[in-house]
Amino acid sequence: MDGQMQIRMGRPSLNRLLVVLAWCSLAVIYRSSEPDHANHLVGVASDKRESKPSPDSTLGVQPLHSKRNSSQVPMAVSAETGAPIASCELSGMAMGMGWKVHVWYRDDVAFDRLALKQQLQAELERLESIFSLYQSQSEISRWNHHRATDWQVVSPDFARLVQEALRQARQSDGAFDPTVAGVMEARKFRSIWPTSRSKNPQPRQQNSEVIPIIDWQAVEVTTEPPQVRKNHPKIQLDLNALVEGLALEKMRGCCQRAGVLACLLSLGGEYLIDCERLFSQTQNQAGVKIFVESPVDATKSLAVVRSLKGCVSTSGTYRQTWPDIKSPDQVSHLIEPQTGQPLKASASLVSVYHENPILADGWATSLMVAGREKGLRLADEYQLAALFYSAEEDEPLIISKAGKGIFEPWETALVSANPFQACPSDDGRTSRENSSPVVSGWSWSWKIILCIAGVIALIRFARFAAGRVDG
Repeated sequence: MDGQMQIRMGRPSLNRLLVVLAWCSLAVIYRSSEPDHANHLVGVASDKRESKPSPDSTLGVQPLHSKRNSSQVPMAVSAETGAPIASCELSGMAMGMGWKVHVWYRDDVAFDRLALKQQLQAELERLESIFSLYQSQSEISRWNHHRATDWQVVSPDFARLVQEALRQARQSDGAFDPTVAGVMEARKFRSIWPTSRSKNPQPRQQNSEVIPIIDWQAVEVTTEPPQVRKNHPKIQLDLNALVEGLALEKMRGCCQRAGVLACLLSLGGEYLIDCERLFSQTQNQAGVKIFVESPVDATKSLAVVRSLKGCVSTSGTYRQTWPDIKSPDQVSHLIEPQTGQPLKASASLVSVYHENPILADGWATSLMVAGREKGLRLADEYQLAALFYSAEEDEPLIISKAGKGIFEPWETALVSANPFQACPSDDGRTSRENSSPVVSGWSWSWKIILCIAGVIALIRFARFAAGRVDG
């Protein structure tokens, strides 16, 4: 017994190390327990604490550090009333992705944060019940599986988004096509989690029994009354490329009805800025900064957008990828309507700034599918502020004519995404980090390994402690 006691007592440092490992494992698992969804933007995020500045404070960048993001929270006093302006952040999950809302409001006016969060969540769930292709009883799923070619009565939001989709298809010369749903279903791309995340991803082989029909001109819509019809029984709609834009528009409406001064909204890979009133009341026109991430390295940025109002949306072929059944290459989730084939996976993206979130969302997809040459021509024709990036091109980064005053390239070597911890800047120019509310770089396999290691460490420490007691 004495010999055993000497062995146990001779390894206190090892057991302390095991305890530290156990706690670190649990901490990492907790921080990385959120799902990973496509998000192509790096932007201004906010600390989860409410910001209540003192009456003599002025608007400025304050590096408040949350668990995962560096924050830029304007702290201000209203120039009109002298009342402090408070801020808070709300977040949740809907449509298979995370959402965040940062709102600013007068501190001397009653503001119910819980009620606003409930309204936002309810609105997103309502839209999901209309447009989700994963819910068999959603409105769009029922329309898709209806084989008759008669008019079907639909909700106003459904009719409006179909109308916007057809307009987008017409203006993009068919680069955008809302009837690619049949191809997505035949290729079994209806998965929130891309198979490339799994250990042994399987090629997405197309179902030979399904012959998809892609023809946006075979769809008709009226808004008064709201109804949609298909001219071919196999036509199916996929409006996912516009739903985020519509959702952000509805979320902004909820915030405005709640009486907020300003809001910054994030949903998936899209940001909406509505901060004109905030900055006008604080007599500061610095604006909010949104950073476009590099498809080569998600910790770096390509460009920054500074704005008081508008939406930034990005579409790319580098996040959601699957093996191709016909070649050793990977393919993306974007479908080229003319061929019915998915675009090749590559380090490419298109980012669009527009005051209308639905148009920003739709044009980002359209220009990405159209390709750089045709996309630039469309951007110039419709005076779109667009940024094109492709690592395979001799000139990787190109900005459209209308975008040169909107997108500011990050030309001096792509700098670290968290410079608040390295080299803070007075103007906040380098303050950025991937602010997606649901980004995680840890796979479940690592979480399980760390969890097992933590449990083993705790068991060994318990035995060590029991040995000391016995001795």
